[in-house]
Amino acid sequence: MTIAIGATFEGGAVVCADTKVVATDGATHHGSKVTLSVNRNRMAYAIGNAAEDGNAAKMLSGELGAAACSSENFVDLQNKLKEKMTEWYLGFGSMKPPVLHFLLSSGGNGHSALYFCEPPNTVLFISHAMAIGQGARPIEPFAESLFWNLPQFGVKEALLKLAYLMHVAKSEEGSACGGKTTTVVVSDQGTFAFVSDDEMEAAEKWAERMDSLLGTIRSDLSGPFTQEEQEMKIKEFSQRYSDLAREAKGLSFPSLETLDKAWWDRKKPRRGSGP
Repeated sequence: MTIAIGATFEGGAVVCADTKVVATDGATHHGSKVTLSVNRNRMAYAIGNAAEDGNAAKMLSGELGAAACSSENFVDLQNKLKEKMTEWYLGFGSMKPPVLHFLLSSGGNGHSALYFCEPPNTVLFISHAMAIGQGARPIEPFAESLFWNLPQFGVKEALLKLAYLMHVAKSEEGSACGGKTTTVVVSDQGTFAFVSDDEMEAAEKWAERMDSLLGTIRSDLSGPFTQEEQEMKIKEFSQRYSDLAREAKGLSFPSLETLDKAWWDRKKPRRGSGP
């Protein structure tokens, strides 16, 4: 079990996962745990997984994406996902199936949403954010509160929050979590974006410095300091806070430019024509 996180923001939803895959025998390798599916109805679905069996999760994730693309509405989406997961679950007969958890984000036709899925038949609507896998343990107590949408925030703010959660998960559960962070954003217009690994890595490095500042605050507030020493620490905190806020403002995610491009409007070249 590794780490995957899903969250909503104003105008869309995002799913991300680390790339460290841990086998049942303890062996590790790296691979993507997030898939994307789109259909002719201008709907986009991203699915992230955290599982005991990475290969089984990857296979079922593809089947869930196909099932989602064939759905006509929310009720039909639920039914098709449950049907596919139940079919997979019953295929093990008397054997116990591996534990698989999924986060599915959907976007299109002016709506976006996030769901938690678990075989054989659990499909749960998630209102703000959710983390799954072993790496979820250190961030579960506060992950959802980071994404309460009052005040409302956009996709960049969502990615910065996710970068912080990913940093904490990888730091606290390093035996199960690690590697790059694969991130897919879907909008309520059905467009999508794959956030580059380098962009998320830069955001996680910023999050590491922010986490260091938070740790300093916890330590200093409980320390036996004089009034003069406290005032000095307040000045130091203010400076570090300003520096981090300036860094956050300067972070950019060029990959998000594809959210403004409607993939279904791309014209195909005529046969025999040049590129």
